[in-house]
Amino acid sequence: MALPEREAHTLWEQVQAEFGERYLKIGEFLRRWFERVRPCLHTDEKLSAVRKSWLGAYFSHEYSLEAAALEKIVGSEKCIELIAAGFVKHWEARLEAMETQAPYGGKAMIVCMSRRICVELYEEIRKLKPEWHSDNDKQGVMKVVMTGAADDPAEWQCHIQSKDRRPRQPVP
Repeated sequence: MALPEREAHTLWEQVQAEFGERYLKIGEFLRRWFERVRPCLHTDEKLSAVRKSWLGAYFSHEYSLEAAALEKIVGSEKCIELIAAGFVKHWEARLEAMETQAPYGGKAMIVCMSRRICVELYEEIRKLKPEWHSDNDKQGVMKVVMTGAADDPAEWQCHIQSKDRRPRQPVP
């Protein structure tokens, strides 16, 4: 419910555009789910049809609908900005604390909900810390590891590593 109403509507329009043809009565379906759980929601707040649909999506247990709705929220521009800023702040504080204990720094891994979010989060972190990035696979301190296909968007292609680009691990 913390999502601003305007953003909830924008995200809902995106879900409708992506899934509306496959699920013709998606809004109606999700609002029926909302009505089932309404008694459990201890709020007097007047909710828009879009908010009811989002809440219905959460409680419907329809994985594809729920995942689509959640991916749109988690992958929103604002969320990605907050996650990137939080990660950079945490990582820099962690490195500072580790200077005396582990002079070689450390490693971190971020697991994302989708490949789209992964690429957008990388780019947001890159805006904050451009010195962490390098187009060269052997340089820079951050990389994306993800699968891909030839028809993925052009801006994703630099993150997709073929077998030839993957570093070879020495055999013990």
